[in-house]
Amino acid sequence: LDVAAGAPVAGVVVPRSAILTGENGLSSVFVKLGAERFASRPVRVEPLDATRVVLLSGVRVGERVVTAGGSLLAQVR
Repeated sequence: LDVAAGAPVAGVVVPRSAILTGENGLSSVFVKLGAERFASRPVRVEPLDATRVVLLSGVRVGERVVTAGGSLLAQVR
């Protein structure tokens, strides 16, 4: 079975659960900086499939993105 694939996209693949939408409608994620230290980063997102998205900007390859519990981190600020 052959499946047609789209053009390659450069970015970081994360679960949709990692994406937070602010009151202003912009998308962001939390990135781990160190032990118990996290920073919110605005990101540009493109859907990949039903459960994952591609972060086109805002996060570099190799950075650790919070995939669960980001909304709890947002409450602590």
